[in-house]
Amino acid sequence: MIVSVRGPCGGGKSTTVRSYVREVGASPVFVPGRRIPYGYVDGKNSVFVVGRYDRDTMGGADSFQSLHEVFLAIDTYAPHYRHVVFEGKTQNNDIDRFVALGKRYELAALSLDVTAEQAVAGVRGRATANQISSGLIERTCRKCAQDDVELRVAGVALHRAKREDALPLLRRLLR
Repeated sequence: MIVSVRGPCGGGKSTTVRSYVREVGASPVFVPGRRIPYGYVDGKNSVFVVGRYDRDTMGGADSFQSLHEVFLAIDTYAPHYRHVVFEGKTQNNDIDRFVALGKRYELAALSLDVTAEQAVAGVRGRATANQISSGLIERTCRKCAQDDVELRVAGVALHRAKREDALPLLRRLLR
């Protein structure tokens, strides 16, 4: 199953996935030509997590140069693992490409249920991301809600969770 963890900037996507990576002791995967982790492997549960989680910002799909690279990583590792997990603000921009993966794999979306105020507070709580405007975060929250509808219509299994419930839900999805 391919699991897309979705939500606005400051919503808790990276925090949720980073917590999972650390909790299970996933091992970093390096590929030639890339100095930072390409992803992480949880061998016990046969899970590949796309992107880097060795720092607090710009992790997951956001650590790749393009969405093409993100989906290439998914296509490369999905045949070898029971589950592939990915997240990042950039991946929120390509619902069609995510839905198209459903022709080959089971899909699930874990959508973080946060208000615009919570997302703004999440961003303001980071030392490096205070330059993101509140207006942009609010627009992103509205787009995430629209995306949830689009995913549901496309037949993707959509799971919504509050920030504090996201990690337990992710664990259940990856069993």
